[in-house]
Amino acid sequence: DAYEHRNEPVPYSILPMELETGLAELLHSVAAAQILIHFLFPALTAWLLLRLFQGVGASPWLAGTGALFVLIFSYSLLTFFLGWDSLFRFGLHSHFSETLQASRNPHPNMSFPLFLGVLMLQSSAWMRDSKWRAAAAGALGGALFYTYVYYAIGWSAAIALLAVYCIFRVPRRLKLALLSLSVTVLLSIPFLLWTREAKKSGGYQHRSARLGMTYSHLPSSTGLQYTAWYLLLVVVVIAAWLRWRSRLSGLPEEIRRRAEAMALLLSCAAVGGLAGMNMQLVTGFNVQAEKHFTHMIVQPAVMILALIMLLTFFRRSAARESSRAAMMLFIALWVAGAGVQVIAGVNSAEVHRIPPAEAALFRWLKSNTSPDDVVATTSVPLSTELPVFTHNYTLVVNGTRTSGTDDEVLDRFLLANALAGTPSSTLVEVLTPPPSSAIHQPGDPAVRYPVSFLFEHSPYRVDNLLQPSLTPAAASAVLSRYQHLDLNRQLHRFRVNYVYTLAGQHLAEVAGWQAQKVLQTTEGALWRLTPNA
Repeated sequence: DAYEHRNEPVPYSILPMELETGLAELLHSVAAAQILIHFLFPALTAWLLLRLFQGVGASPWLAGTGALFVLIFSYSLLTFFLGWDSLFRFGLHSHFSETLQASRNPHPNMSFPLFLGVLMLQSSAWMRDSKWRAAAAGALGGALFYTYVYYAIGWSAAIALLAVYCIFRVPRRLKLALLSLSVTVLLSIPFLLWTREAKKSGGYQHRSARLGMTYSHLPSSTGLQYTAWYLLLVVVVIAAWLRWRSRLSGLPEEIRRRAEAMALLLSCAAVGGLAGMNMQLVTGFNVQAEKHFTHMIVQPAVMILALIMLLTFFRRSAARESSRAAMMLFIALWVAGAGVQVIAGVNSAEVHRIPPAEAALFRWLKSNTSPDDVVATTSVPLSTELPVFTHNYTLVVNGTRTSGTDDEVLDRFLLANALAGTPSSTLVEVLTPPPSSAIHQPGDPAVRYPVSFLFEHSPYRVDNLLQPSLTPAAASAVLSRYQHLDLNRQLHRFRVNYVYTLAGQHLAEVAGWQAQKVLQTTEGALWRLTPNA
């Protein structure tokens, strides 16, 4: 994202990125910084959850079990079961799914513990009638705008709901809620101004459309379905909590007040997540309305609230029996979660291994080119990896979040293929593959590159995630552009310094340009392209 938006004023989550780059500089290794962060932040989240659950009277084993439930089932339920399903069906050395969602960098890995800490700090301010805690919660909540905007929207809606609740139910706490809300709003102003500047940029509009952001005050059908289901879930859990509150009277006063304060904040957060998911009703704009708010905010809030009810129930029951059962469940969950990570690690190792031919290409580019040299290739993996393993820019845009228009994405793709000598017949198969065709593998002469990068919301693309294809009209227009492509003109439009052709491809001759082979690998050749004097 940062690479693609280096020249665009796109609001970005800068705090996690700054932390990662700072650690990388300190450790002299991006890999070491990533490993450290992947271990540190899930552990920090688990520690906060332990503190939260022990604060409502749970034993260490019960608190640990509750923490694992949140980490695994709030974020990773599907990948958790996919991992074990892969093991049972194919064995250890087989397929793999992505590892536990809770450890994704930077989100929710680095943002969720901040969001959870803000809720806990606000509940502490509520319990103790503490203005400085309320102000600190507002400050940390404002920082969420610069870590992950979904959590910032969820928190802002939650604290606004708390203020409304105070007006009608607890007027003496209204100042605390308003103080937190005011500090959050104050810190959000630079982000909102940043967003305003970004909206003036055409690139931001293209990126927003590509990601499926909503520019309408009307809800989508998918959004309505998500809202109905999660609203029902939230209502059921909150209703269960209101019924359960009467049973807290037998608990110590400190535990009861902490449970009630945290339950109130979690309820506001869950409803705030639903409000954020439908904010286009008011603003006409949303950030992936049908995604993220559910599994980033609503699901964790609902699960933590349900666990608070369950743990306070165990607090009233026989402690010895519940602790023994919790210990067994904790060990089972820990082993199962670790097993998913091991399965994914074993089977994803090959994906992360750099083939010798690509390693030779990366070494040559890093040693013999300047940082702003542009490399063209039809290989999707190489187009994605070149900016990571070398200091070069790629001609073809990297990913669905690019600031370029759909036409620019296609034109860059056509130029790369023309330079690599891809036949028109091959391009037709790439643009409109038959439904039964197998997915092209890395190293194929041509790949379904433009369709994948146009993402599912492009008007040029058939709405089928499993079988990406251009619409017949778009494919016909693109093929016509390819057959009448003026390479000389396009090379002045899109600068190209090097072309990497895969095995079976040849470099096209371009009038007014000189091509020199500078590297030969077992998988392809690298050519330097320079204009004639």
